Amino acid sequence: MAEENVYANVAALSTEQNEGLKDLRVPQKRSKVTVERVALVVLSVLLLAALPALVGVSVRRSCEDESGPMEKTTTAPVVQTCLNRTKLCGVNWIQEGFRCYYLSTTRTHVSWSTGRATCRDMGGDLVKIDSREEQAFLFQTLSVEDEWFWIGLTDSKAEGDWTWTDGSSLNQNLTFWTKERDDWNGSNDKYPEGEDCVLILPVKGKTVEKCWADLYCGLRYRFVCEKEATCNTTA
Repeated sequence: MAEENVYANVAALSTEQNEGLKDLRVPQKRSKVTVERVALVVLSVLLLAALPALVGVSVRRSCEDESGPMEKTTTAPVVQTCLNRTKLCGVNWIQEGFRCYYLSTTRTHVSWSTGRATCRDMGGDLVKIDSREEQAFLFQTLSVEDEWFWIGLTDSKAEGDWTWTDGSSLNQNLTFWTKERDDWNGSNDKYPEGEDCVLILPVKGKTVEKCWADLYCGLRYRFVCEKEATCNTTA
């Protein structure tokens, strides 16, 4: 009987110890669950923070797929204007609109090439006539002088191929010849190169529609320069 009581007590003690161990393990399980929840919450926050960037990348890729790679935005070059400012030409130049004209003096009679060089030294070139209005303006302005003036038209590179000093071809619908071009070589072949340079003849007996003539480029006459007007920087 005493042995049975001892066994019973040992069994009871063993059972109590096991129950105690179970009680000790319960808090550990709760602690493990709490850590997992915290980790899950932190991961969720990180994903939410990264979501806008992921959406931006997705949209960018979608746009590139539809319209090709996105180009960098570039700023258009600023074009200088003279808004609310005065266009200037300079001393001894005549202004007409946004163009400036220079008439060589009565003492300056030079060859076509020398006249052109002088114009270029002053920032322009021999005049190029672009319209009937410009032709009329020059004819009226120069008629006061009653002299012949070189303009920027020549066929020195190829006979009959008339070009302006800027390299553009003569508009055949905008010509003002006073006579047929014959490339005359002069008496006794005095001008072997022929007549390759053009003058405007605003003199008596000529009209605005018929006042161009081609002559030997080495002859000495006055000339007309042209350039663009520049902005006055002083408002």
